[in-house]
Amino acid sequence: MDSRPSGSAEITHPFHPLRGRRFPILKFWRWSGVETLILQEASRGSFGVPRDWTDRALPSVRDPTPGTDALYLDFRCLVCR
Repeated sequence: MDSRPSGSAEITHPFHPLRGRRFPILKFWRWSGVETLILQEASRGSFGVPRDWTDRALPSVRDPTPGTDALYLDFRCLVCR
C-alpha cells in the first residue's frame, strides 16, 4: 500500500461520530493487518480509521444488491445439509 498522502476521505461507517465528514489523508498504514487511513483534523490533529469505514474502501466481493445477503446465507445452509 502506498504510504504517501493522496487527497481526502469521507467517513462512511454508520456509527462513527464523524460520519459524513471529509478529512485530508496524511498516509496509508497497515495496523494489525487492517488497512488504515491516517486522517488530519484541524482541531484534534491526526487520527486513524479503517479504510473500510471510508469512501476509500475497496469494492466488496459480495453482490452489492440489497437483500442478497439473506439469499446467500440461505443457499449456504442448503448446501451444507
